[in-house]
Amino acid sequence: MAAKKKARTMNQKELDEDPLLQLGFGIVAYRDMLYNMIFVFSIFSLLMTPAFYYYSKGGAYPSIVKNEGYTLGNYGYSST
Repeated sequence: MAAKKKARTMNQKELDEDPLLQLGFGIVAYRDMLYNMIFVFSIFSLLMTPAFYYYSKGGAYPSIVKNEGYTLGNYGYSST
């Protein structure tokens, strides 16, 4: 007869540290993925802060006005 594997039970110390372990691996993995995505979004937001600052000045639009006839979006029906 093949020996049956013993089901791993969680001890009280593990459950006290993380009560979501009772709900299964999917919930724990979802929470970890959510924390990772929050962290990555925060890092990308910090990296984009100089671009937000640069584009908040709004100085690019007047240069387009003098060259509006050469843009791809100009069909001649309206002007800026």
